[in-house]
Amino acid sequence: MKFSKKQLAIIGGCACLGVLIVGGAYYIATTQNAPSFKLEKAKPSQDTDTQTSKSSSSEEVYYDDSTKQAKSTLESNKEVSEKDFNIAKIKIVYALDAIKNSENTEPSYGSFYGITTTQMIESLKQAYSFGYTPDETSLKVYQSNSNNVHQFIIDFLNGDKKVTVTGNLNTDTNQVQFSTVQGSFEGVQQ
Repeated sequence: MKFSKKQLAIIGGCACLGVLIVGGAYYIATTQNAPSFKLEKAKPSQDTDTQTSKSSSSEEVYYDDSTKQAKSTLESNKEVSEKDFNIAKIKIVYALDAIKNSENTEPSYGSFYGITTTQMIESLKQAYSFGYTPDETSLKVYQSNSNNVHQFIIDFLNGDKKVTVTGNLNTDTNQVQFSTVQGSFEGVQQ
């Protein structure tokens, strides 16, 4: 069977189009940024008095407790003053409530979480949907290496299960950046 040049061009065009569609679908499927909740290697924390990193071995360090894991990622272990803590708590709790009650996953400057990524907002909304709630009594606020930033950790609980959220509060703009979730959503079937 012989094909005319026109028929060969159509067949070749369809073949190229098929390759582009399959390649595009593969690219999209492999580049999705779904949130991950695995324990990460601990980063060395810094003491703000000396500005030097604590010694760390070349071995990877993993924590059984999400709060310890979260605290190890902070720049300092020095807590802020009671006054600064109370101000930060108001902003952080307000932002968490706003995320919980928001119908979308877009950052909101009016609700104090304008510098939080969409992926992190999705992670927090997922935590709420899995039955986790923030434990305000676990909130700890620390100094950072920047004069206008406080770092914080707060536990999310679901019965005896726990994950810990880390973040930053920019004291100039009063914006909260929820940064990471340490730990895993145990007992959740996905």
